[in-house]
Amino acid sequence: MNDGGTMDLQATFDNSQVEQITDHDDPNRVYHIMLVEDETIVALDVQERLESLGYQMAAHATTGEEAIRYAIELDLDLILMDVKLRGQLDGIETAAQIRMSKDIPIIYLTAFADENTLKRASLTEAYGYMIKPFEDRELYSTIEMALYKYKIEKKLRESEERYALATRATHDGIWDWDLRKNEIYYSPRWANMLGLQDQQISYMLGEWLDRLHPEDYPKTKQAIFAHLEGTTPTLECEYRILHQDGGYRWMLCRGLALLDSNKKPYRMAGSQSDISNRKRIEQELFHKALYDELTGLPNRALFLDRMNIILEHTKRTNNRLSALLFLDLDNFKIINDSYGHICGDELLIAIGQRLEECVRPGDTVARFGGDEFAILVDTVDEQAIATNIAKRIHNELTHPFFINNKEIIISASIGIVFLGTNYRSSEDLLRDVDTAMYSAKNRGRARYEIFNYKMREQTLHRVDREIELRRALESHEFSLYYQPIYTAIGIQLVGFEALIRWQHPTRGLILPGEFIHIAEETKLIVPLGDWVLHEACAQAQAWNAATLKPLKMSVNISRLQLQDDHFVQNIQSALSKHGLEPHLLELEITESVAMENVEQTFQHLKQLQKIGVSVAIDDFGCGYSSLDHLKRFPANILKIDRSFINDLKENDLAIVTAMISMAHQLRLKVNGEGVETENQLAILSDLECDEVQGYYLGKPVPQDLVWGILSESVSNNKA
Repeated sequence: MNDGGTMDLQATFDNSQVEQITDHDDPNRVYHIMLVEDETIVALDVQERLESLGYQMAAHATTGEEAIRYAIELDLDLILMDVKLRGQLDGIETAAQIRMSKDIPIIYLTAFADENTLKRASLTEAYGYMIKPFEDRELYSTIEMALYKYKIEKKLRESEERYALATRATHDGIWDWDLRKNEIYYSPRWANMLGLQDQQISYMLGEWLDRLHPEDYPKTKQAIFAHLEGTTPTLECEYRILHQDGGYRWMLCRGLALLDSNKKPYRMAGSQSDISNRKRIEQELFHKALYDELTGLPNRALFLDRMNIILEHTKRTNNRLSALLFLDLDNFKIINDSYGHICGDELLIAIGQRLEECVRPGDTVARFGGDEFAILVDTVDEQAIATNIAKRIHNELTHPFFINNKEIIISASIGIVFLGTNYRSSEDLLRDVDTAMYSAKNRGRARYEIFNYKMREQTLHRVDREIELRRALESHEFSLYYQPIYTAIGIQLVGFEALIRWQHPTRGLILPGEFIHIAEETKLIVPLGDWVLHEACAQAQAWNAATLKPLKMSVNISRLQLQDDHFVQNIQSALSKHGLEPHLLELEITESVAMENVEQTFQHLKQLQKIGVSVAIDDFGCGYSSLDHLKRFPANILKIDRSFINDLKENDLAIVTAMISMAHQLRLKVNGEGVETENQLAILSDLECDEVQGYYLGKPVPQDLVWGILSESVSNNKA
């Protein structure tokens, strides 16, 4: 209510406007989106992601001309526009032409965040910017924000006439400037918008201009005089103006000058509208485009922009030393899987805060996405400044985090590269710092590595090996060797362990130590492991059918195979296809893999035990196993690592004795690996070890030599 006891029509209008926006939303509506992207692979990826998020891609255009035609013909809710397009029109020019004929919100997709591109794009009133590559969460939130903002603006436009009537009725934000007398009339509502009473203001121009924010004063004054001089058809400008409470409000000012017979302005009148909410939304959108939504740190786009500025300066001056640190959390996926994504997000926020405490004022800490962070250390006098920051980070991460009453300890692998004149682009920098980071991971994690060119050579070597591995898998260059397994007492053949070999066309026979780690990193271990499983099952069935002797086949299983949701079905499929009895298949997993993602591992192995498949824990004693886990672990046999068998004296003998005793108490069999001497065999036999294998008893041999071992075994049994 105002002083006269009547309802404030402006407030009524504002409230009804909010109700219109919220009451008419349809949560079941499917929004139709056009993607303008000339890269087919990128377009297919974006389409899949849009559809997974519940949107419908109504059209896909590859050129500006095609996009304009679709925009005119189709009923679209939103356009995702790539800035760089083939043809005569780029994305910004295409958007400008579409906006001339159709009112459709547009979001730009770009790999470039340079100032010139952003400035050109802003002229088309874009509803958002997304820097490639982007995550699903970022895509969804940007689209929803754009649709929401467009919906608000559309309803505001639809209510413009009603708003004009309400403004006249209440004299809301009206000003009238008599240019001849240089006096301005301000309506009571104009004064009230600034927290003032009508009697508190005079008719002077200073009541308006003197309250403007210092940054907005020059452009506002320029806009006023440009209209008075006839260079603009109307006055329209935005500015911040001081409120009585000491804060600033964003206003949109519109006006029109009246001309006398000599075409000289003698009067100008207009209105002032509070656009603080719209500005707040725009600022939120701008902040969202350049800052990480979770941690509040600069995101990849802003970080790359700052890095490019420093890189350009380094090229020009040739005397500026800066450093780039790239950080990846070690085993973060395990924390997410164990404690949930909410806990993982809280941990990322806390880590971001600690990282900011480790750098100097002026350095930039950014979240690149997922569990990756980047730090830009600007202007360092010596390399030790950057390495000291890395050391401080490692020291900070040694202190536990307390998230939702849980104590969490995590480490990070850090790559460091120094910006120099030898770098021409940010892509080269990111490539090398990523290489350094992976070098830190490969050398044990929880450490930092400074990039050197030998690392790049190693990376290229790894890429070559990956290509060779893929070719080898397609060309059937892999084969299995089989090492016999015997009873420790009586030396009776009980089965074989299948071991993979690579028959390289030029390098000859390659042992798994040279290629298995690459296969695991590139996930080629999954198809490779599947081939080993089927080949071993087929061979085991052939030997058992020929000898009529139940010989087991032991097959090594990788971490990625074990984590596959279809792991148990794959095992059952291999057994069924080759007719092998389940109790004749033994699956080996290492101790470290057994303790990773324990619950899923337990579940899979229990299912296998139910159908009769045996489980062996390989390399036992080299990792860290919780005894509580071990006593519950669905295993049938422990394979003692060869490092304990090599020297069965004093400590090692005591450890092996304890392992065998503990395993037997847990009703597990024991296999002693790496038996190379008669003395080792005798000791293991005396300790009542169940099974043994090693070079003393038999080396791994190709398939055609196994028949000799089988024949000898049959002869020994008859004897």
